Amino acid sequence: MTSNLLLGVSCEHLNIPTSPRTQRGNSSGMLKPGLYFVTNGIYQIRGFDLANMTIVQIPKSNGVIIIDCLTSIETARKAFELYQEEHRDRNGQDPEIKSLLYTHCHVDHFGGAQEISDIATKAGGIEGLQIIYQLTLGTEAPAEVNFLFPDYNALCMAENATHTLRNIQTLRGAPVRDARLWSRYLDESIALFGEKSDVVFSTHHWPTWNQDDEKLLVKFLSEQRDYYAYLHNETLRQLNDGKTPVEIAEEIQMLPNLKERTNLRDYYGSISHNVKAVHDRYIGLFDGNPASLWPLKPVDESTEFVKCMGGNEAVLEKAQEYRANKNLHFAATVLNKLVFATQSNPDEKDGEVARMAKEELAAVYTELGYSSENGTWRKIYLTAAFELENGAQAVTNVMAPQSLIALSLDELFDTIAVRIDGYEAFKQPEKYLGNEITINFMVTDLEQPKGVGAGWHLRLSNAALTGRVAPYVASPPVENIAATLTVWLNHKELVELVGATVIGKSPSLDQLTTSGDLDAWDSITSLIAVPNPALNIVTP
Repeated sequence: MTSNLLLGVSCEHLNIPTSPRTQRGNSSGMLKPGLYFVTNGIYQIRGFDLANMTIVQIPKSNGVIIIDCLTSIETARKAFELYQEEHRDRNGQDPEIKSLLYTHCHVDHFGGAQEISDIATKAGGIEGLQIIYQLTLGTEAPAEVNFLFPDYNALCMAENATHTLRNIQTLRGAPVRDARLWSRYLDESIALFGEKSDVVFSTHHWPTWNQDDEKLLVKFLSEQRDYYAYLHNETLRQLNDGKTPVEIAEEIQMLPNLKERTNLRDYYGSISHNVKAVHDRYIGLFDGNPASLWPLKPVDESTEFVKCMGGNEAVLEKAQEYRANKNLHFAATVLNKLVFATQSNPDEKDGEVARMAKEELAAVYTELGYSSENGTWRKIYLTAAFELENGAQAVTNVMAPQSLIALSLDELFDTIAVRIDGYEAFKQPEKYLGNEITINFMVTDLEQPKGVGAGWHLRLSNAALTGRVAPYVASPPVENIAATLTVWLNHKELVELVGATVIGKSPSLDQLTTSGDLDAWDSITSLIAVPNPALNIVTP
């Protein structure tokens, strides 16, 4: 059963204010965005965003729960509107959202929460719906939850089992995941839920249903379990035999009976990168060769390589030969050195060789991209080609500022800490080096176990911003508090203050209750450096 579309929409629908129903019944699998039937009582919106939104109806009621709510309020709104249309047809009234569950902490699963919260005017308990939770720490996310719905014999595997190989370490950057533990949890899922489920679905892709007497669900989970375990164990076997991560990645042979299974193909996660990630988790990034221990900066290394290879024209000619002979990997390596060497030299940056080097490298990356089965690799290749042809592009932040409300005080102030420019502090050593600037934030409406507000002691010392929990003091004036400044505010005001600070607005404390030296806050915020949203990747 692969065609289960109830309400389909055209791709253009995602940008228009109405959601006309276009068809029921047959569909070409995941090619069409829309509302899909999983099993009686469970539906999914697929194709509206990076992830799926799942709607589970509470038996014998008009209530529903939402599992994950997409990346933005706009897609969350359109997704739920599509479900509402179907729900009205079946039940004669709009659904009542009773709860919103998150499978894990990635933004494409919680970014639309504000929209769902605004719709859920009758939110409350989920009495009448049984849910069995399986917490899986350190798998696809630091904390990820699988759900069994016994009323529907349906199992949600979050992103722990989908229809592609996942990442042990993402190309976008994230802590290395534990492939061994991931496999163990999949085995636990089979033991806990395998015989109690007729369908397994995830927060990406499409479900897997049992068919007649064939337990496709258990087979699907078992294959995933064994593949991650084999990838982990074989990498460690070769690592212990002295092979480097690149050697293992190029030489590893995957299970012949599983490597062609579509749910294990590296359309998203790649075997090559996952092998290197397993190596990194246990050994780190150093391969043991001292030549790798202290490399030059990319520009310096590239400049010297180009000199050794005979200069700009000789390197360009040699790279063109490699490209003509379809040795694209090495052509990219050579051209990358040439681009960094020429683009970093003001006298050569706009020259003919520099221009041709960028064009050649863009063409190589384009060819590599279009020939890549792995979606993330393809996009990285093509993004690199685009940068070479058009310059670096600014990224777009789709996160709503309100999302900061979910952070702990420690996490909230860390968003400032990682934007303190230490080099600016070095320029004023008498002010910032050897002295401490401290601020106590008293958050009036964050209750602690004793029923009082929360306090946080913020400290700038030696160009590092750190902090800790502080005793809450109700109101000024304050005595015997070791802080340069004390500020009283509610949680919303604090989030707005920090949110404005991290984007470089240097907000004032004038409208808040304070005691002490207001210059303390200005001294901290004057060191904030806003990241460049259009950073270069394939050019210096």
